[in-house]
Amino acid sequence: MAIVTRTGINDDRRQPIIDYLQQRKLPDDVRKKIDIPRKDPRFVYFNDTLFRRSFGKVLLRCLSSTETAQAMNEAHSGVCGAHQSGAKLHFQIKRMRYYWPTMIKDYIEYPQSCQPCQFHANFIHQPPEPLHPIMVSWPFNAWGLDMVRPIPKSTEGHVYILATTDYFSKWAEIVPLLSGKKEEVADFIKSNLIYRYVVPRCIITNNGKSFDNKLIVDLCAKFKFKK
Repeated sequence: MAIVTRTGINDDRRQPIIDYLQQRKLPDDVRKKIDIPRKDPRFVYFNDTLFRRSFGKVLLRCLSSTETAQAMNEAHSGVCGAHQSGAKLHFQIKRMRYYWPTMIKDYIEYPQSCQPCQFHANFIHQPPEPLHPIMVSWPFNAWGLDMVRPIPKSTEGHVYILATTDYFSKWAEIVPLLSGKKEEVADFIKSNLIYRYVVPRCIITNNGKSFDNKLIVDLCAKFKFKK
């Protein structure tokens, strides 16, 4: 992943440090007048780009607010993103050699606003609750299950698509269904997930009728995973 956005640097949080490095100019704010000279040895301004030295003496590119949002989005939920949070997301971005002042706070808060990372039971019938990130540490630990309906009838009479995605690897399993009934869903979970891979820790659904029924509850209890 590469950040290519070239935003107006004169208006962002990097400018006071750049002014001091280039012109020894300090802002009017008393606190910054003390803070910027103290941090000066850790920053380098080269080729119109501000860098910060890490504890390992590696130069990390300082990002603007716009670039920060882009980096977080790409690392968390981009093409190679694994929807990780906290320390794992922090480690992933630091490996890319980026830096901004509120990194740790953002690593904790960003996944809480990511909708694919959320499971909100009975959202329509219950008042909104705080969203929490789904923690996955290995492949096939947690799957997201969804029913796409209706679709134009196929030559074999299929009018539904059942799709599931592994939260860690983003691997997808998709099958067409004739009716979308609970029996078809239960057979899909056993044949395409449990027997093909491993018993998951949890399967996340939108609690539709095909997913929220006694047959699926009994299946969860039999193989000891959560829904």
